[in-house]
Amino acid sequence: MNFPNKIFLDTQISQVDCLFKLRSKWVDYIKYECEKAVQTGIPVFRPLWWHLDTSEAFSCSDQFFVGDKLLVAPVVCQGARTRDVFIPKGSWRDQTGKIVTGPIKLNVKAPLDVLPFYEKVSEEEACLQEPPIDIKLYRAKML
Repeated sequence: MNFPNKIFLDTQISQVDCLFKLRSKWVDYIKYECEKAVQTGIPVFRPLWWHLDTSEAFSCSDQFFVGDKLLVAPVVCQGARTRDVFIPKGSWRDQTGKIVTGPIKLNVKAPLDVLPFYEKVSEEEACLQEPPIDIKLYRAKML
C-alpha cells in the first residue's frame, strides 16, 4: 500500500517531486555555503538587502539569497501564480536558462510546481547567451 497516494493527489505528488529534484541539484552548493558559514560567520540564507541596497530590498521579506549566487523568490501568497522578483546588479539565469541583467524588477510566472530562482552567472557566460549577430554582405553594382 502506497500511503502518500491515499493522502495526496497525483498532481501534488508530482509537484513535490519536481521540487525535490530541484533541491538535489543544489545540495553540494548548499553544503559548501554551510561550511563557508561556519568559517566566516556569514549566514547561508541572506535577506535581499544583503546584496541589494534599495528601499524595496529592505521591505521585501519573501525573497532571499542562498550564499552569493542563488536568489530564491518563493510564492507565499495563497492562490498566487505570479510574483514580483527583485534582481540585483549583474547577470542572473532563471530555471529556464534565460539570462536577465539587473538591477531590475520582474513579474514572473510561478505555478505550483515552479520555485522561482536565479543563479548568478559571470559576465562572460552571460555574453555567450546573447543571440548571434546576423550580418549580411551585399555586393554593390558598379556604375
